[in-house]
Amino acid sequence: MLRRMKKDGVHPNLATFKVILSACGHAGCVDDANACVNAMRELFGLRADTELYDCVIDLLGRTGRLDDVEEKISLMPVQPRLESWLMLLGACSNQADLQRGEYVANQVFEMFLECTAPYVILSNMYVAAGRDSDAERLLSRMKEKGLMQSGECSYIEVDGVVKKFSCDDRSDPQEQEIHDELGRLERLAADADFKATSHGDVASDNTSCYHTERLAIAFGFSCTVHKSSLFVAKSAQMCSECHVFLKIVSKVCDKEIIISDSTGVHRMQDGACSCAN
Repeated sequence: MLRRMKKDGVHPNLATFKVILSACGHAGCVDDANACVNAMRELFGLRADTELYDCVIDLLGRTGRLDDVEEKISLMPVQPRLESWLMLLGACSNQADLQRGEYVANQVFEMFLECTAPYVILSNMYVAAGRDSDAERLLSRMKEKGLMQSGECSYIEVDGVVKKFSCDDRSDPQEQEIHDELGRLERLAADADFKATSHGDVASDNTSCYHTERLAIAFGFSCTVHKSSLFVAKSAQMCSECHVFLKIVSKVCDKEIIISDSTGVHRMQDGACSCAN
């Protein structure tokens, strides 16, 4: 389409190249992306903005070229956005590059004081590396800074993006999809002799308000079909019924479920938990 635009005398703009680079990112076409960036500059005289640089960063991160991402951020002629750093941190998580991930997270801690995402992503990386005590320490630091609500809420990270769930927030556009997935998991657990009950108050539309770790796990299942593990950070203590429920889900769905709550890290796999309860 870009070649046809050039042939027909239609001048592309930055939005055109953002679409192209996004497509290249999902397809892993690094060489094509570089050619488009060069054409944008040399043939059409366009200067990249931060959003376009983020497209390039996302592409390089998806293909595991973390050195190139870090170099791209350091040489950007415009100020990198929070999203730029989080893309790099998410790529570090996907590539299990914990050393680089710690460095990037510390950069974000210093530059964006109110951001919760690096705490959750780095905690996820610590848990994946078997460093549960470091994950607990980091989330405790997050709570001390007042970044994690003291009430009932849970956080899950998917592809470098952190999503928060709280019982009193019903504004999520994916709410029905999440509840449908949670219903599916509860039916699977019920078939395995777990008797589920609803948690919290019943809303006016008769939809139960579940404990937030269940909502986060349901969201994780709906978005990460092929991932072997899910990590959730919870601000309060997980109740005993949710503990049993998630252990059974880990068994019937053959997926590792890791919950970091106010008591510690619970690593659930094949129906058992690391806490031995």
